[in-house]
Amino acid sequence: MANDLKNMLLTDIVLNANNPREITDDKMELLVQSILVFPKMLALRPPVIDAVTHVVYGGNMRIRAMLLIQQMSQQAILDALNKQTKFKRMTQFEQQELLEYWTKWQQRPLVKVYLGADLTDAEKAEFVIKDNVSFGKNDFDKLANEWDNDLLAEWGMDIWHNTDTDIDSFFTDADNSGNKEKGLHVLVSVPQELEAELEEIRQVVEAAVADYAGVKVK
Repeated sequence: MANDLKNMLLTDIVLNANNPREITDDKMELLVQSILVFPKMLALRPPVIDAVTHVVYGGNMRIRAMLLIQQMSQQAILDALNKQTKFKRMTQFEQQELLEYWTKWQQRPLVKVYLGADLTDAEKAEFVIKDNVSFGKNDFDKLANEWDNDLLAEWGMDIWHNTDTDIDSFFTDADNSGNKEKGLHVLVSVPQELEAELEEIRQVVEAAVADYAGVKVK
């Protein structure tokens, strides 16, 4: 397959209107911050675009984020970076160097991209879907033990948070609710934006209660 890696002006790249992937405002804000604090990531994972039409096959959200960054003021960029733990841990010189990088980039917003040259229309559609599919699952114990929780959240990872919520408030007495099964029940609420990870979340819950006899996940 012939693919060329090239630098292209952001303004010459066309967003894919048919990409089914959606993103919440909160997640887009995190994506913008993530790119701002780690621009090298874009070169390591370049978006893939059509060699002729310049429509995006893979990386639609990253291009959207870049378009937002292009329009940001220097103060807005600084404010966004200050929300990132990684930026706060940088030296003053490193922080200034990063700000100067984005000032220069905004003057000539080049993006490293792969130009897909020989895909059929069917293959283009297939690529758009497969590029957004996740087959694996996360080891939450390893994430909790080996990674910084704040950094994971800032990188867009959906993680467990410790809260002051009274766990008893999640339980209902089956006898009072009229439920046919005796015992207590817990409801796990999953936000709409995590629908694609529903099965993975279910597996995590099942693993968490596996050692408790009689506890079932439905």
